[in-house]
Amino acid sequence: MAEKVEISLKGIGRQIEQAEGKLSTAARRVKDSEQKKKVVAKIKALKKVKSDLKLICRSYNIVVPQNGSGK
Repeated sequence: MAEKVEISLKGIGRQIEQAEGKLSTAARRVKDSEQKKKVVAKIKALKKVKSDLKLICRSYNIVVPQNGSGK
């Protein structure tokens, strides 16, 4: 019987959230509208990455044969 292996990418998710937080703080401090647009675009990109990561993790299953023969 095959065994399921669980993979956790929570660390990556936490790092993305931390980066979003830092960029949000930076966006509030930026005075130049052009720079603010760039920071906001980066935040949106990170949110997309986080969304994609959640989607990938939901459907990511690895089945490993118990005997290790690969059959």
